[in-house]
Amino acid sequence: MDSGFAFTAGFDRQRSIWNLSSGLTVISDEFNPNDVGRLHQNNYINLFGGFFHQINDGRPVGPFQRGDLRLFGDSGFSYRDLLSNGIGFYFSSDWTKRGFQEIELGIRIDYLLGGYDVTGTSGLGPRARPREANFDIEVTSDTQRIWQLQLRAEAGFYGNGGLSPEKGPKVERIASSRVDLSLEMGMGREYGATEWASNEAFTPASDGQWFISESWVPSRKTSRRGIGDNEYTSRPRGPGLGAPARGRSG
Repeated sequence: MDSGFAFTAGFDRQRSIWNLSSGLTVISDEFNPNDVGRLHQNNYINLFGGFFHQINDGRPVGPFQRGDLRLFGDSGFSYRDLLSNGIGFYFSSDWTKRGFQEIELGIRIDYLLGGYDVTGTSGLGPRARPREANFDIEVTSDTQRIWQLQLRAEAGFYGNGGLSPEKGPKVERIASSRVDLSLEMGMGREYGATEWASNEAFTPASDGQWFISESWVPSRKTSRRGIGDNEYTSRPRGPGLGAPARGRSG
């Protein structure tokens, strides 16, 4: 029988020119996310807050008819062990030119002071995440026309030396007031990035250690942006268990 719980609370202030938002979410490690729909994980406490501002009170600025900016931050811990899952910030700014072309800039910084991923290792223990910084820009043609073209470029930088550039165009046609048709292409690659892979290679030994079975053949796993090096880290729990076992496949 499940005995977990989930709690969320928020405070928003909407004044069009300055909008404020904040919230707190607590989900215990015994809570089953499938009980309430699309929740991807449990065992976390998250606090977030930020603001949205229309520049120059929403009036034109130079060659732009309007512009806005937003800044949000969040931080959290695992519910069970109070392990920090990092501090992150997101900044973005949208600008609309007098010809209705749009420009969007974004910056995302995660794990600023370090942090752990406690869910992505399939029960093998927490993984320390490197600092991450992502920069992106999107430029869209006249949004009042039936045909629109959008160009996007993004680059991610990791504290352990990894790099992940990505780019791609998008074509959209406004078929009617209720129907939009779009075609999007993207290309990305990761350099020097390290991500988690499956854990079926690990086998527990009688002395509490973990080892990679000789009968298992390493495979490469496709991550969100591409294929990167695989890293495995095992941190067994319980008294008398040995040091973490590590493996790597290129």
